[in-house]
Amino acid sequence: MLVALANVAAVGALQVPTLALPNGNMPAIGYGTWLSLKGEVYEGTKAALKSGYRHVDEAWVYQNEEEVGKAISECLADKTVANRDELWVTSKLWQNFHRPELVKE
Repeated sequence: MLVALANVAAVGALQVPTLALPNGNMPAIGYGTWLSLKGEVYEGTKAALKSGYRHVDEAWVYQNEEEVGKAISECLADKTVANRDELWVTSKLWQNFHRPELVKE
């Protein structure tokens, strides 16, 4: 499937191009959390959201979901991010969790 640039969304100080996908427009530039140090990814994620990032990449295997989730929750609570619909969170279902009874919603 070809993904085309849908538009450029002005978010905070950032002008971020978006990619048109069947389930919405994904910001083409995101904040990656892979290899983030434990205890630092929480502050990094909050700073990224406050700077205007609206795409966060994370995964179970990164072992930082709790910190990333806490940062997202706090930014939603303090209205740094107006609502969950503003965010695109990319996660991965790791290979050892593909059995239906292991998939969490």
